[in-house]
Amino acid sequence: MIRILMFLLALVVAAALITLISNMSGHVEGRAFGFEIYWPVSVVIGMGLIGAMGLIGLTVFAKDLAALPEKMRRKRADMRREKGLVALTRGLEAVAAGDPGDARRHARTAKAMLDDPNLTRLLTAQAAALAGDEAEATQAFSAMLEAPETEFLGLRGLYAQAQAKGDRQAAKDYAERAFRLRPGAKWAFDSVYQLSVERAAWGDAREAIKSASRHGLANDDIARRRQAVLLTASAYTAHDSDDDVTALAEAQAALKLESGLTPAATLAAQLLHQRGKDGKAMKIIESAWEKLPHPALAKTALRILEDNDSTIRNKKLRRLAALNPHHRESKLLLATQFIEQEEWQQARELIEPMLEENPNARMFQAMAEIMKNLYGQDKAAPWLVKAATAPQDHILGADGDFHITTSGWQKLLEEYGEHQRLSPPPIEELSTGIDRAEILRLTAPPEEVAQEAEEVIPAKEDETHDPEPSLSTVMPAPPEQEEAPAPEKSTDAIAPPADFVVPEKDEA
Repeated sequence: MIRILMFLLALVVAAALITLISNMSGHVEGRAFGFEIYWPVSVVIGMGLIGAMGLIGLTVFAKDLAALPEKMRRKRADMRREKGLVALTRGLEAVAAGDPGDARRHARTAKAMLDDPNLTRLLTAQAAALAGDEAEATQAFSAMLEAPETEFLGLRGLYAQAQAKGDRQAAKDYAERAFRLRPGAKWAFDSVYQLSVERAAWGDAREAIKSASRHGLANDDIARRRQAVLLTASAYTAHDSDDDVTALAEAQAALKLESGLTPAATLAAQLLHQRGKDGKAMKIIESAWEKLPHPALAKTALRILEDNDSTIRNKKLRRLAALNPHHRESKLLLATQFIEQEEWQQARELIEPMLEENPNARMFQAMAEIMKNLYGQDKAAPWLVKAATAPQDHILGADGDFHITTSGWQKLLEEYGEHQRLSPPPIEELSTGIDRAEILRLTAPPEEVAQEAEEVIPAKEDETHDPEPSLSTVMPAPPEQEEAPAPEKSTDAIAPPADFVVPEKDEA
């Protein structure tokens, strides 16, 4: 609509101009080269306008004619570029499809049609790598490093080649360079982090995690826990090199991030104990115990307090157990203190309920000590047998020390970082719990056991007594097989009657 109005307006102006010129009066006279001119003014003006318009048209035509070769060259270049881009697209599709022959053919076409090598180097490199031509692929990837826009892609390709060759150092160098270019690239972070951990370069791994956290590549909690484990690994490395100053500093730095990290707490407490700072050492143990009781923490606490008076030591250890009273390690530590104070019944009341839920060798050994002091060596023998055959604790550092290899630290980084635990649970946990009836029989006083055994299996006159009773000789027959009622109970014994029903709690 606007164009129509503009056209109409132009017609009106032209008509007005023509009318104006045609109505002009007067003539133009002149003489030149023997010619006389006597033309009306309107004719002269009209001819001037027509001449100007013709000159303008001639100028435009001459300009277009001069630009024609350039337009033709540009058109040919556009056609070549279009063909090159099509070949580039087809080549990338062939790479994705895993067709090396088609990929290399399209790469050659794209390289011939496109004047910009940056567009074709990636396709050339990928096609060569797909075809197994490592030399050409390396050359193409290396050429990509020259241009800022393709440098990152070139580094990715060279990193993949180094990984395939097993050249870990070269792979780490390429990954680090790529990570500096683009700190937000997850593959670069994962590569730098994993390769640093594999080389036990704990400091490099920490720097990678810090950078990843700044760019949102790592969960804050997971990053913090991994930082704590890396500091602990560095502390143990320094400790193994007799650099206890650095070891203590890094262990304490780890505890600032994760106060419940047992390996760090154990090492820091040991080093502080060596410096005579037992108060600070026990505070570290208590803080870690409150988060997660662990056998290594208990053994470290015992070493720290071994020179204390028995009453003071017992009081401090009981206070330690009270920080997490429902955990089995706290109950076991408290039972150990009862045993040390010769409070056998209190220790027995703590240990017996735990025997029904996958007891470990330490619990059986504690029961052996209790039975030995309550009823003699014969009653301890079955518990010693169970202790010898019980499965070992699967938790890391159950022996009280943390001697971890590089691969062990790598596993700990994943377990503690992702799940906040020192080691994965067993694939299939073996149930070693003891039936309540069996516990009652094994803890009954010896004279009562002997009476029950005589009623079920009369002893032969010529049979000699075995000084080391086995489980079969100590344990009487099940209650349902007894034909006679149970003998009269003594004041401190618990013997199951013939119609025995498992009680909820041992009242012995």
